[in-house]
Amino acid sequence: MYNLIQIILFTDPPFGAQETLRAWQKKNHPWLELSDVHKETTENVRVTVIPFYMGCRESQATSVFWVCVCTEALCL
Repeated sequence: MYNLIQIILFTDPPFGAQETLRAWQKKNHPWLELSDVHKETTENVRVTVIPFYMGCRESQATSVFWVCVCTEALCL
Protein backbone atom coordinates (compact mmCIF):
# COMPACT_ATOMS: atom_id res chain seq x y z
CA MET A 1 0.00 0.00 0.00
CA TYR A 2 2.77 2.44 0.90
CA ASN A 3 4.46 1.91 -2.49
CA LEU A 4 1.21 2.83 -4.23
CA ILE A 5 1.00 6.06 -2.24
CA GLN A 6 4.51 6.99 -3.36
CA ILE A 7 3.58 6.29 -6.99
CA ILE A 8 0.47 8.52 -6.99
CA LEU A 9 1.34 11.24 -4.43
CA PHE A 10 4.33 13.38 -3.54
CA THR A 11 5.02 12.42 0.08
CA ASP A 12 7.21 15.42 0.88
CA PRO A 13 5.73 18.91 1.34
CA PRO A 14 4.22 20.41 -0.65
CA PHE A 15 2.00 17.34 -1.03
CA GLY A 16 0.39 16.81 -4.42
CA ALA A 17 -0.48 14.43 -7.20
CA GLN A 18 2.20 12.63 -9.20
CA GLU A 19 1.78 12.41 -12.98
CA THR A 20 0.57 8.81 -12.53
CA LEU A 21 -2.46 9.99 -10.56
CA ARG A 22 -3.14 12.87 -12.96
CA ALA A 23 -3.12 10.46 -15.93
CA TRP A 24 -5.46 8.05 -14.10
CA GLN A 25 -7.87 10.89 -13.25
CA LYS A 26 -7.86 12.15 -16.84
CA LYS A 27 -8.59 8.67 -18.18
CA ASN A 28 -11.27 7.78 -15.60
CA HIS A 29 -12.95 11.08 -14.73
CA PRO A 30 -16.23 10.26 -16.55
CA TRP A 31 -16.69 7.23 -14.29
CA LEU A 32 -15.92 9.22 -11.13
CA GLU A 33 -18.52 11.93 -11.69
CA LEU A 34 -21.65 11.89 -9.58
CA SER A 35 -24.53 10.61 -11.69
CA ASP A 36 -27.27 9.29 -9.38
CA VAL A 37 -28.33 9.95 -5.81
CA HIS A 38 -31.09 7.83 -4.32
CA LYS A 39 -32.81 9.02 -1.12
CA GLU A 40 -35.58 7.38 0.83
CA THR A 41 -37.07 8.20 4.24
CA THR A 42 -38.97 5.54 6.16
CA GLU A 43 -40.00 5.70 9.82
CA ASN A 44 -37.77 8.73 10.47
CA VAL A 45 -34.67 7.10 8.97
CA ARG A 46 -33.28 8.71 5.81
CA VAL A 47 -31.01 6.57 3.66
CA THR A 48 -28.92 8.08 0.86
CA VAL A 49 -27.09 5.89 -1.68
CA ILE A 50 -24.61 7.19 -4.28
CA PRO A 51 -23.28 4.61 -6.78
CA PHE A 52 -20.00 5.12 -8.66
CA TYR A 53 -18.98 2.95 -11.64
CA MET A 54 -15.33 1.97 -11.14
CA GLY A 55 -14.68 -0.09 -14.27
CA CYS A 56 -14.94 -3.48 -15.89
CA ARG A 57 -12.67 -6.46 -16.41
CA GLU A 58 -13.62 -8.68 -19.33
CA SER A 59 -12.47 -12.18 -20.15
CA GLN A 60 -13.61 -14.67 -22.77
CA ALA A 61 -16.44 -16.05 -20.64
CA THR A 62 -17.41 -13.27 -18.22
CA SER A 63 -17.41 -9.58 -17.49
CA VAL A 64 -16.81 -8.29 -13.98
CA PHE A 65 -18.07 -4.79 -13.18
CA TRP A 66 -16.83 -2.79 -10.20
CA VAL A 67 -19.18 -0.37 -8.48
CA CYS A 68 -18.47 1.62 -5.32
CA VAL A 69 -21.55 2.54 -3.29
CA CYS A 70 -21.43 5.33 -0.71
CA THR A 71 -24.24 5.18 1.84
CA GLU A 72 -25.54 7.46 4.57
CA ALA A 73 -28.20 6.67 7.15
CA LEU A 74 -29.62 9.40 9.42
CA CYS A 75 -32.16 9.10 12.22
CA LEU A 76 -34.45 12.09 11.97
